[in-house]
Amino acid sequence: MELVRSGKDKDRSKEPAAEGQASQPRHGFLPSSSSGRPAHIAGLPGRPSGATPGPLYDLLKRSIVSQIETGAWVPGVRIPSENEIAALWGLSRQTANRALRELSDSGYITRIQGVGSFVDDRRYESGLELHSIADEVAARGHTHRAEILAHERLVPPDFVAWSLGLTPGGAAFHSRILHYENDMPIQLEDRYVNPAADPGYLDTDFTQTTPAKRLLSVLPDVAEVEQAIEAALPGPDEARLLQIDLGEPCLFVRRRTWARSMSVTLVTLTHPGQRYRLVINFRPGMNGTQSSLSAKIG
Repeated sequence: MELVRSGKDKDRSKEPAAEGQASQPRHGFLPSSSSGRPAHIAGLPGRPSGATPGPLYDLLKRSIVSQIETGAWVPGVRIPSENEIAALWGLSRQTANRALRELSDSGYITRIQGVGSFVDDRRYESGLELHSIADEVAARGHTHRAEILAHERLVPPDFVAWSLGLTPGGAAFHSRILHYENDMPIQLEDRYVNPAADPGYLDTDFTQTTPAKRLLSVLPDVAEVEQAIEAALPGPDEARLLQIDLGEPCLFVRRRTWARSMSVTLVTLTHPGQRYRLVINFRPGMNGTQSSLSAKIG
């Protein structure tokens, strides 16, 4: 993330950044020490020995991303400067600058003029309203993809049948999809659909669209939504799919939706707890509550 000062510095916003440019981070992220500089500076592993495939700036980027995604560098930590990286890896400053600039553009780091570069907390907002996760990801300038784990007609568990208003032994449509943002799994969607509400549900290619977008196009006149939110530990399969430890809590959002006097769908959305937080905004006297789900990717 590249941050640019206002006023006389504004015209420089399109120039290649030198070591850190910016004054106010996109997400209110600032160094926490009283001096404006964090006490700890992250250490970067040395350049790998021997021949390496690809350009050096890309190798440097991958090394820094690895430090961030493994948790070796936590949000807010100051990373080495261009000069320090260039000296450690035996690179030109221009090569180091390109790597940091592209990492900033990708949201991995924040660069602050006169202060340095820091690991970003990479928080994003995802509303609790009914909309497509693919649209949310695209709005952040990132890439969404879906891995289809199940796409079937089956007799659901009794609780699901009751929730959808099905007769005992009646069939439901079921899909289970793992959603990615920039190749990071951010949501596991486990959805049951009433066949009477959308007979063509299983004919849909959910690598090209999402269940939410499909259902909203078929049944735009949503009458009621019930949501329950719970923090709990994942099961082994959930932890494996979301690439988290079994001891990391998840945020489970269970949602039931009605339209045209019928229960349409019951879905459970599972998010890694360290990547999301629930924020509710309201004013006293409001008839409703505005809610949002903030995601921290990485």
